[in-house]
Amino acid sequence: MDKWYLCLLLLCLQACKEHKKENTEFKKLDIVKDSALTKRLEWYLQESNYTNNENYRKKFIKDYKDFITTKDYESTKLLLFNTGTLFLDMYLSDSVIGNHTLEFLNLNLPLKEDTFYVSLYYLYAVNLFNSDKMREAITWGEKALIKNKTLQSKYIEIKVKNLIGSAFNQVNEPKKAIQYFSEIIPIAEQEKDYKLLGSVNYNMAYAYEILYAYHEAKDKYKNAASNFMKAKDTTRYFSLQCSFATNNFFVLFDTLSTLKFIDSIEKQFQDFKNPSELSISNINGLKSLKYYLTNEYDSALLYNNKSGDYFRKTNNNIFLIYYEYFGEEIYFKKNKKINNKQKIFKI
Repeated sequence: MDKWYLCLLLLCLQACKEHKKENTEFKKLDIVKDSALTKRLEWYLQESNYTNNENYRKKFIKDYKDFITTKDYESTKLLLFNTGTLFLDMYLSDSVIGNHTLEFLNLNLPLKEDTFYVSLYYLYAVNLFNSDKMREAITWGEKALIKNKTLQSKYIEIKVKNLIGSAFNQVNEPKKAIQYFSEIIPIAEQEKDYKLLGSVNYNMAYAYEILYAYHEAKDKYKNAASNFMKAKDTTRYFSLQCSFATNNFFVLFDTLSTLKFIDSIEKQFQDFKNPSELSISNINGLKSLKYYLTNEYDSALLYNNKSGDYFRKTNNNIFLIYYEYFGEEIYFKKNKKINNKQKIFKI
């Protein structure tokens, strides 16, 4: 599979989870009666506070130790919940937070296994997923499902199965992924959760593409687009169309229709109000692909670098590596020689 093709698949898988403003469900669960404690813990939900991640980690470790020392395990649970939610929102991983979450879960404390506690298993699985540790993410996702049997939270079940399915896609086991996604759809339909239906249909489209079932994949893309529009979620709708344009080219290699489709997406993008940084990254990625296909390699490289800037800024090396690969491919197309052999072999 072409690495650039995989890159856009991953980017829009990310976009289907999208960014902090759209991952508010977990934050709604964060209700603490103690206002001082609430203020103390809410600090960890602010993305701006993670800009200085060393300071963020130091403060976290201090609060974690304070709570553990005083045996205030309920506050520890909420602390880990909030930090995990931040990284879910930012689509990042943090080994310090992850290791402390694992330590806490392994203590097997006599805690009430409420939504917060069971969610820690899911959030730890997300941390592993974002670290590109897919097998471990699957294992911890399955642990979350076991814990959820008593709680019977549909919300957690849906989130966890979507994550497990996505991880199976990434380890090239699409049939298992489809099985998990198929279990989610009836629940999402019952709940009329169009945003989730869009996400799951997108992920299933990816699974079908891995299986070379392109007709089924195209149908799932259409279903996803329709559901995102029902949800009035233009950001995810746009992200999906970016993905479809790229994937469709690397399936059919129809340059003319791909360029025409990219132009239509760019035109739609102009009508978007206050697009997220990730959306801007996506449109720059498509511009890079457009110039690559029209042999305008300097412009292709320029927009590829602009698109990758978002992931440099967020220190997301999982996705950045594919931009670096495409940059090397553009250089090779232009100069008929490899620019950085070590980087290519590393990728």
